[in-house]
Amino acid sequence: MAALTQNLDRQGRYVEAGDVPGFVDADDEFHALMVEASGNAIAQRFYEMLRDRQQRLRNLLLRVDPANLTSAYADHHTLFECFTSGDQSGFTSALVAHIKRYQGAL
Repeated sequence: MAALTQNLDRQGRYVEAGDVPGFVDADDEFHALMVEASGNAIAQRFYEMLRDRQQRLRNLLLRVDPANLTSAYADHHTLFECFTSGDQSGFTSALVAHIKRYQGAL
């Protein structure tokens, strides 16, 4: 949890600075940390298989519309809060909304 908290702090600094490359790296780390925290070995394997593709999409999406930094950061906070409080329903809803936000964006 400490690593996730530190990551969210870094994300916030990148959002404030409008630092897309910094945010993209922190975003990648956030997703990896969340999957790792799940303890789900299958999810971890799938994430590693898709990680490069997801990183390319992040770079494109956030460079095309840097305003997405703020919404991605807000989504990450919601996901973290639901995860740490054990709110499975809230986490699922937040995750679906996070994914839907970017579907068809490119």
